[in-house]
Amino acid sequence: MAGRGPAPKPADQRRRRNAPQGGEWVDLPREGRKGPAPKWMLPGKAPKAEVLKLWRWAWGTPQATMWEGLALEPFVARWCVLTVDVYGGDLGATALMASLPELRQIEDRLGLNPKGLQERRWRLEAEPERPAVAGGGAGTVTRLDRYRAKVEG
Repeated sequence: MAGRGPAPKPADQRRRRNAPQGGEWVDLPREGRKGPAPKWMLPGKAPKAEVLKLWRWAWGTPQATMWEGLALEPFVARWCVLTVDVYGGDLGATALMASLPELRQIEDRLGLNPKGLQERRWRLEAEPERPAVAGGGAGTVTRLDRYRAKVEG
């Protein structure tokens, strides 16, 4: 007995009766956000150099084009500080284990991982078509036999 109930309809006969949830997909520009990063906005002492480097990188990602309109600067700043603390070895074992789930959740909310991109319905725009290689599409292939002969001989 294979399963219960009737067999599924063929793909061409299926029909979705409810509208997909979450809205339409948004294509993010592959080249990322243009322009300088916003001014650091968390209160307190100035952040470490590594945090500022990560802050500038984050604001150049494709996801950053969506953050501007959503006022997510505090979350991006928190993600930068926490990432540097976690991966910089500044935390003890207990603090590290407590920080990893928080870091993942911030990444989800900012769309910095596949799950976050899916939930936000963001995707990178299609990669431009690459021109065909001259000569019928076959590129040059390096022969490993010659390389091995040099190394072994």
